[in-house]
Amino acid sequence: MTSWKSCTTCAGTGQASVFTMKQAIATPSLDGHSAEFFISGGPGFSKGLWWRRMSSDTSATHFVLDMNYYMDRPAASQGLEFAANQAVNGGWYKFSTQCSFAKGVWSAWDSKNGGWVSTGIPCVRPSAYTWTHARFEYARSGGKAIFVSITLNGVKHYANKSFYPQSTSASGSVGIHFQLNGNRNMDPYGVWVDQMALNYW
Repeated sequence: MTSWKSCTTCAGTGQASVFTMKQAIATPSLDGHSAEFFISGGPGFSKGLWWRRMSSDTSATHFVLDMNYYMDRPAASQGLEFAANQAVNGGWYKFSTQCSFAKGVWSAWDSKNGGWVSTGIPCVRPSAYTWTHARFEYARSGGKAIFVSITLNGVKHYANKSFYPQSTSASGSVGIHFQLNGNRNMDPYGVWVDQMALNYW
């Protein structure tokens, strides 16, 4: 899809990195049309963030983010972040899920208090040049963002985390984002993403 937006200093560190996104990559790819995300340079632990607004749906309460990703140098990455989000009725529900390779655990974002909370689900660095299939299930219920489950290569783990949303003046927006986190030395690495889909109802 077109209309992707990106930034680096807005990703939480205030530090600038070199980051790019290229679409319609033939290889590596599962269907001949992957997207390449790349990061390098800048101060240590800089980040690259890409996002896209998907719709103005305020009625959706269930969200499933599904994708395949492939890394060339996993050892260079501090972690990856996958997210769906929805702004509705003065609340910004951020279903941000981070695989912290340094900590070896999946974390969920506490939107109201602004911090990462461990799910206790292990997250290990994938092997280089291999595809990983990731599926994230979320829900909006009882005024909270519910982190339901994380499934990697067919193995499902229940997150059992929920948080109140961040206050916002915006409303009527469903979106996704994908983020690359650099290490202390900002060693370069790339991630190819294929067959990304967000389903919501």
